[in-house]
Amino acid sequence: MRFAQKLILFALAVALLPLAATGFSVVRISEAALRQRITDHQRAAAAAVAAKVSQAVEEVARRLGTVMELLDAQELSADERLGLARLLFRQSSDVSLVVLLGPDGAPLTAPVRVSSASPGSPLERHPIATDADVTAFLAHLPQPADHAAAGTVFLSPVYFSEVSGARLAIAIAGEPNGNFRAVAGVELALRNDVLRVDGVETGAESMIYVVDPTGKTILHPQFPPGSDVSKAGAVQSYLAGGREGAGVVSSAQGERMVAFAPVGNLGWGVIVEQPAAVAFAAATRVRQQVLLWIGISTVLVLGGGIAFASRVLRVLARMTEGARAFGEGRLRRRIDVSTRDEIGELATTMNTMAAQLESSLKEIEAWNQTLEAKVDQRTRELQATQTQLLVQSKLAALGQLGAGV
Repeated sequence: MRFAQKLILFALAVALLPLAATGFSVVRISEAALRQRITDHQRAAAAAVAAKVSQAVEEVARRLGTVMELLDAQELSADERLGLARLLFRQSSDVSLVVLLGPDGAPLTAPVRVSSASPGSPLERHPIATDADVTAFLAHLPQPADHAAAGTVFLSPVYFSEVSGARLAIAIAGEPNGNFRAVAGVELALRNDVLRVDGVETGAESMIYVVDPTGKTILHPQFPPGSDVSKAGAVQSYLAGGREGAGVVSSAQGERMVAFAPVGNLGWGVIVEQPAAVAFAAATRVRQQVLLWIGISTVLVLGGGIAFASRVLRVLARMTEGARAFGEGRLRRRIDVSTRDEIGELATTMNTMAAQLESSLKEIEAWNQTLEAKVDQRTRELQATQTQLLVQSKLAALGQLGAGV
């Protein structure tokens, strides 16, 4: 493995891996916390809408009960009983039908209702009640308990009219007088005054709807009242527990963030539904931003490691070439390194060493030249002495030869 690769791996191990591990931990913890916060907000929104609907129903029931508690229908004339029915009718613009009944269930008054559209009439805001609605209302009207106090309210389950949507039959016990007790029957259309689902922030692309205990729609932005949505994942989650909750469910439209809450003791459920991608968009953005910065940091670390390794390799290449030149005896070569770090100090030391070696070699060469000159001189002196001795020897031999003759 080359030195550059070692440096890059070292940079990854020392800088990038801890950074990535920390980043992913931050992403996981932050995203989980943000998702939980969004889930809690949607759960609180569902509970707030459910409380508004419950309070609206209780308010209408309280007003109706107060009227029946204050007036004794037995002591009233026929016209006064009709006036009492009309007074009950005006307690809410969502009241569609009122009838006073005797103890045997026989009507004490004709039904008070709006049977056809009447623009400009004070009652034009009330829903229309047809003859079929009157029949359905009487069939669903609950029977008050025998010992119920005056003004006690009894509610029927939600039922549905093909013409006018979801309805609720309310029976209000009158003041008992001997064996006589009048009962006020009021039909409440579940719409404006009751189903107050606006005013609570639930996020973009969200929808709020209300279902009965069987999973039929009381209010839904896409389906008419009475539609069976019990198979929907959000409704199934609510019906399974019947209590406040939140989570992510799968549907034909993809994953949905849902929150649900019961409406008081009515058995109804308020469901807030939103695409999970939209609900958790903030958490997704946090994850994307952190991952982006991890990616940028990775590029910077790798880029810095590669640049540093390249710079070090260039310096080492020059030092290698210089060392090779020194080994070949080219001591005049100098390593050109301008860095002021340890590598620069090493290059300077090698240059100094080369200069000292060059100086030493020069001195040795000078000594060799001087020594050669001295050896040559001694050689010449020895040769001259040898020649002189040789001449003297020859002369001596000639002298001896002449003496013998």
